[in-house]
Amino acid sequence: MLIQITITIPPTGSAGPFDLFSDANAYSSPFQTQVPAIALENGYVVTLPIGATIIRVCSVGTCENCIDLPTNCPTTTTTSTSSTTTTTSTSSTTTTTTTAPPPYEFNFELYTQTPGYIGTVNLVISVDGSPVTNTTITSGADFASGTINILEGQVVTATITNSNVGTWDLRNIVSKDGSAYQPEDACDDCNQLITPLFSSYTMEPFNTLFQFGGNIIVPTTTTTTSTSTSTSTSTTSTTSTTTTIACCLNGPVAVIVPPTTTTTTSSGGFLEPAMISSQGANNSSSACGLNLNSNIWARVEISGAISPGDTLWNNPTGTSPYNGIGNFRHLQLTESISAQSEKGVYLPDGDNAIISPFSICS
Repeated sequence: MLIQITITIPPTGSAGPFDLFSDANAYSSPFQTQVPAIALENGYVVTLPIGATIIRVCSVGTCENCIDLPTNCPTTTTTSTSSTTTTTSTSSTTTTTTTAPPPYEFNFELYTQTPGYIGTVNLVISVDGSPVTNTTITSGADFASGTINILEGQVVTATITNSNVGTWDLRNIVSKDGSAYQPEDACDDCNQLITPLFSSYTMEPFNTLFQFGGNIIVPTTTTTTSTSTSTSTSTTSTTSTTTTIACCLNGPVAVIVPPTTTTTTSSGGFLEPAMISSQGANNSSSACGLNLNSNIWARVEISGAISPGDTLWNNPTGTSPYNGIGNFRHLQLTESISAQSEKGVYLPDGDNAIISPFSICS
């Protein structure tokens, strides 16, 4: 008697197509060949060979593995005698054996490498065309993750939307199990970049991790600071009458020239009282005839004698010089009476020192 049985198995990875054997002929030859994997996934109806209690399903493609499935069907026995034929028949039954595929984990992460600059990054994941998750991150919450349980063979699609106010250089990236799943998607001077999976993902019989990144190329600002150093050089120049002082007043150099007072102090010799004519003459002899009418002081190198180089003063301390006007004067030391104490002398203009020639007046 023929029996039909439905076989349902989860082909793994690259398994298939399949050849079907039975123990009816000790698995010597298949009774079905080149059965597609999808046919076994959906449930495959076969005509059971007579006497078969086990069906062996063998992959004959890239994979070369087998699985034995019992039919759970009793055998048919026929007993005969010469006079009487007794037939024992067993009603046929159909048994369906189903092995359900386990769900696998589709793990996902949504992140950004520029949390201080993103606006919003949104991720929508769909399985077999139906959305199953809708996740958004922002600059304040810049990471999200989750797990979706998916059967092998189900199709996963996803879309990442990177949005911000203004115009930016936007970048979206997708990776699978630590490796790039597709090339980076880019849009410069944009406010939104929408990136789908360039190719949908068919769930494989193991867990997987997809990472979705939404980033912004952060503009670089270069600041150049220029430091200017100003060096002021002060030069102090000293002359006999002027002292120059350089003063820096937060910028230009201000030069202050203070007034200089030149004080000549008499020293050495003898400071003696004297009389001098207020008028002048053209020569020393004529000067001797002029009236002595002004009191002065004379510092002389020889006491009681007038000599070249002696100096004349307005006061007894010898601090106020009596300067000439470039003519000859009549001069007499009042405390000494001798030929050397009264003479006609020459006083240069602006100077108080006596120079020759001069004449003896007494």
